[in-house]
Amino acid sequence: MDQFEIDRKYDAGELAYEHKHNIKPPAEEPEGPVEHPSFTRAKALPEPLRSHFPKSVEEAKEFQPRIRRRALASTVLVVAKTRVECAWACYCDSVPGQNHDNEEAEVLRHGDKLDEGLARVLFPEFEKVPYAR
Repeated sequence: MDQFEIDRKYDAGELAYEHKHNIKPPAEEPEGPVEHPSFTRAKALPEPLRSHFPKSVEEAKEFQPRIRRRALASTVLVVAKTRVECAWACYCDSVPGQNHDNEEAEVLRHGDKLDEGLARVLFPEFEKVPYAR
């Protein structure tokens, strides 16, 4: 339908103003509170992951991430960390290799994010958890 036909139908009362000007009606407000998608994802996880991730705002305020690490060599560390939004990510970096307990925080801060496929091979315990983009 070209603009001339749209104008003719509008003038004839056959076309609503909203349609002529491509205006969408306001969306209806959902009834009751809407649950955050990350809470829905967390509720669908199997245990013990379900109990780790928050399923409410109150639990999200108290969330403590789970951190796991693998040494690929004495000076290469890979660190995985869960996130409050029911996801996880994995980072890799070179380290001095003196004390991995102290060096994992630096890998999380400055390391490069690993590809999801490799991260899932290194940390199969997060198999059911979405990988953060």
